Amino acid sequence: VLGVAPITLTATSSSGLTSFTFSTSSAASVCAVAGNQLTIVGAGPCIVTATQAGNANFASAALTAYVIINSVDQATKARALVPIIDFLQD
Repeated sequence: VLGVAPITLTATSSSGLTSFTFSTSSAASVCAVAGNQLTIVGAGPCIVTATQAGNANFASAALTAYVIINSVDQATKARALVPIIDFLQD
């Protein structure tokens, strides 16, 4: 929902590796990623990728989420719940 506070991105892995990086390939006018914080800037498609480096036992992995950000009126914004985006890696 447009107008929410920055969203903390999290990821888990069945491999036990815990280091993830997050990025977006979307226009800066729609969403932005800084560290593990996703900021919704405007309406449109937001593409977020979580990437995990591999090690000697596990290959690297990436997962991409495609989210459409809709603008809403002020009354709806006041009732909106903050979404949680959780990337699950197998």
